[in-house]
Amino acid sequence: MNYKQIVEKAQESYARYFKNVEPLTEKKTNDVVVDRQKVEEVIAQGEAHMAAISKIKEEMKKEATEKAIESEEKIFGVPEATESLDHMTNDYVAYQEKLKDLKAKLETLKEK
Repeated sequence: MNYKQIVEKAQESYARYFKNVEPLTEKKTNDVVVDRQKVEEVIAQGEAHMAAISKIKEEMKKEATEKAIESEEKIFGVPEATESLDHMTNDYVAYQEKLKDLKAKLETLKEK
């Protein structure tokens, strides 16, 4: 091979290389364009929706509490029933505490 053939082969190789590489070097981006104002509007709508739901929840809770009190008064009578229920609840809580203490003592005895 002479000098001219070597240069031609090099040029062919060069052309082949850049022909094959060119599609790989094209800039392909997957950039996402975000409309910030629209996103902020959607967030504001969501926050307003959650605030409305919270308000409705509080109203429902208040109404349920009022109805429960009314029902309790109809069934048990006003002061006596409340005092009796409070007394029973306090007894139950105290008993649960005693059981918890007994279980703890039993565990310590098992360990010994």
